[in-house]
Order: sequence, then C-alpha cells, then structure tokens
Amino acid sequence: KDLSKTKIHYKISLEDGTVVKDTRAGGNEEPVSHIVDEDDLPCEALELALKKMKQGGNSELRIQPKYGCGSAGNDALGVPPDAVLIAEVELLEFENEKESWEYTGAAEKLSAAEEKKAAGNDKVRTNDFARAIRRYEAAKSCLSSDYDFSEEEKMRAKAHKIAIWNNLAMCQEKCGKSGLVLNACNEVLKLDADN
Repeated sequence: KDLSKTKIHYKISLEDGTVVKDTRAGGNEEPVSHIVDEDDLPCEALELALKKMKQGGNSELRIQPKYGCGSAGNDALGVPPDAVLIAEVELLEFENEKESWEYTGAAEKLSAAEEKKAAGNDKVRTNDFARAIRRYEAAKSCLSSDYDFSEEEKMRAKAHKIAIWNNLAMCQEKCGKSGLVLNACNEVLKLDADN
C-alpha cells in the first residue's frame, strides 16, 4: 500500500551474476527503511514487488530494462544500458498508513490532512503530479467526516478542502485528465461559489 513504512533487504545482480547492490554487503544486517511510493529504490520493479508482498515474504525477480535501469543504465551501480536485472527482495516489516476512519477527533484529522497536503505540495514542486494527486486524495479523505468538528474546526477543514480540490484540479490538468479537472473544479465551487 502507498506510504506504508517498510524495512527491507534486497540484492540486485546482472544476469551474469555480478552483484550491483546488496544491502547485506559486508555483513550488514541493518535493514533499509523504505516508505512505499515515497522513497526511491534503485529500480521501479522493487517498489512494485513491495506493494504485492506480505511481511516476512521473499521475492525473486527477473527485471526487464523498462522496470530496471532502462536504456540509460545506471553508472553509479555499474548497470549497463538495457540490462536485465535479477533481484532478491525480503520484506522484514511493514506498517500501513492509517486509514481515514482510524483518526480520532478533529485535531488528529486536521493534522493528518495538513501533513498529507504538505506532502502533495512537495511533490508538485518536483513536478511529480501523479504522487501529488495520491497525497491530496489522502488529505481529502482525512476530512471526509466533520460531524464532530467545532465551527472553527469546520472552517479550517473547509479551507483545506478548497486548497486540496484546487491543487487536485491543477495536478489532474498536468496529467491530461480533463474530466477529473472538471470534477475537482465543481467540488471547489460547491464549497466556495466565488472561487
């Protein structure tokens, strides 16, 4: 699941057996901490595998260049262009991100929404609009129920929702999803007809 906190070990080799990255190299048993869909790994296939694995699971992957280091390769790792990679991944621990319904009280919901919105803003600054959308959707989800909010908290939530929907519209436009842009704009106008 996106934004799950994990602890992993992995080894990546070329087809001829040359190891290009091993998190246990030199007897190191300290696992790598990785947040799914947030932190970068040496190749996309590792991220995709983690999303399907269960705690304690091991996967062996044969990675085509498209999901590895691509046509450019990776000079830092010594991976030549268009190389097929072999990887072993071990998922030692994972902790799922809280679901929106697990937050208790207005303060926690507002804080979580602010944090996720800020993470979306960070992704926008790096032009990573697809990841920004996921963070904004998560922020919006935190504010889906405000029945127990005070009037002041409802006003803060409304301001966040307006900003989130506006940001979603911009990101959807950058991703070429005009239907979703229109939906986001309509949601903003429901909250603020003069927006």
